[in-house]
Amino acid sequence: MTPSRFRGGAAVPIPQVIRFIAAPSRVVARPEIDIERESLLFVDQIVHAAEAVLRDTEYSLLLTFGSAGQAFEQRVRALSGKVDGLLVAEEILALADLLRLAGRIPVTVIAGRREETGLDVVLADNTSGITALVSHLTRRHRYRRLCFVTGPQDAPDARERQAAFENAVLASPDCVIDQVLHGDFSEASGAEAARVLLARRSLPQAVVCANDQMAIGVLREFQRARVAVPADVALTGFDDVYPSRLTAPSLTTVSQPLRELGVRATRRLLARIEDRALPPETDVLPTRMVIRASCGCSPPAGAGTDR
Repeated sequence: MTPSRFRGGAAVPIPQVIRFIAAPSRVVARPEIDIERESLLFVDQIVHAAEAVLRDTEYSLLLTFGSAGQAFEQRVRALSGKVDGLLVAEEILALADLLRLAGRIPVTVIAGRREETGLDVVLADNTSGITALVSHLTRRHRYRRLCFVTGPQDAPDARERQAAFENAVLASPDCVIDQVLHGDFSEASGAEAARVLLARRSLPQAVVCANDQMAIGVLREFQRARVAVPADVALTGFDDVYPSRLTAPSLTTVSQPLRELGVRATRRLLARIEDRALPPETDVLPTRMVIRASCGCSPPAGAGTDR
């Protein structure tokens, strides 16, 4: 963005600006936050993808981060008259507010709900990814007691992954949902979930986390308590962010095409800016399971195995 786009620190009406709206993390405020652990790596990749698409256009990308609430909603409504379009991550705004915004300005939602027909939505196939992961844990490894660490309940991705986990476990013979713990997609909430499990008399056989950052938090807390992964308990994540390959053991996960989510959402938003009459579209991108060591498998040294 150039200085001429702002006066006195406030945005002024200009053409050809796209605003990206997301929560920096869904973490309760704490005195000190390690940005490398608490910021959502999912958002980082979406932003880079959007920037790459817009680099060859006349549009600029402005970022707005905030926590859901009335003040944030008012800020977004004020911005809507000053930009050409909005990319919104994870329905950080209520659905009714998003629909009202879409009546005033082009809006594309990333990681929204697949059943929403009144908005442009781009999301990953959470259900097939989690279903494949549970099938691997219960059939290949014969784990019978599985725990799930879910994300924030106002995030469509978190709700869909939890529902897929519960359905897949209940459909697996002799398997039970050991416990469902609520996190917020941050590493810190994964560590807190691990502490809850460590306080119990026995651990589940496998812990499935709704994203990699929470899984890394679980792993580190287990290691502090000298609980071995996967010897004592198996562990999996979702996203396939780069740090998941570097943990010891490396993290079995579900890979979603993060950059492609950002690319397709940005292209869809540009198309809607050009033609407001386009019918709303839902684009569901495929996911794939990535088998590494944390589930109990032994992939080739130095690499994960995609299955």
